[in-house]
Amino acid sequence: NSIVRPRSFSLRCGCRCKVRSRCEGSKRSPAQIGASRVAGLEQAVTGASTEMAEPAPSTKPVIAVDIDEVLGQFVAALVTFHNDTYGPSPVFDRPLLLSDFHSYHFSDVWGGTDAEAADKVHAFFGSQYFLELAVVPGARETLENLKPFFDFKVVPSRQVKIQDVTRDWLNKHYPG
Repeated sequence: NSIVRPRSFSLRCGCRCKVRSRCEGSKRSPAQIGASRVAGLEQAVTGASTEMAEPAPSTKPVIAVDIDEVLGQFVAALVTFHNDTYGPSPVFDRPLLLSDFHSYHFSDVWGGTDAEAADKVHAFFGSQYFLELAVVPGARETLENLKPFFDFKVVPSRQVKIQDVTRDWLNKHYPG
C-alpha cells in the first residue's frame, strides 16, 4: 500500500520505511518503488504480466521551454491572420509587420481596446493560422542536439482553453 503525501512527498515501500531518497530495506528510490507499484496494480487489474524495466532516474539538468517564439512562430501567424482578417492597421495605416510587435499587450500594437484585442486573439485561436503555426527554424534540431545533456519540460504561458490544441501541435512538431 503506497501512501503518497503531497506535502512531504514521502512514500512507504514494502519494508515499511518512510522513503525520501532511497529505501533502506530494498535500496530502491521513490520513483522505482512507484513504478513497481503501478506495474503490480496493472497486473492485478488486467491479469497480464508487466515485465517492465524500472526507469533510472535522470540526473540531467532540466530546462523549461516556452512555446511561443521559442518553438512556434506565434506572432508571425498572428500578424498574417490580422492582416488577412482585419486589413491594414489603423495605427500604422498599412498592414502589420512582425517588427511592429514590441509587446504582448496587442492593443498597444494594433490599436483598439483590450476587449477588442482579446476578441481578435480568441478568433485567431479558432483559425487555421493558429492550428498551423510554423516551427521556429532550428528549434527542433537544437533540442535534439541538447537532449543527451538536458531534460526539457514545456512550460507554456497559454490559456487553458487552448490546452488540447497546444498539446496536439507539440506532439506533431516536437514528438518525444
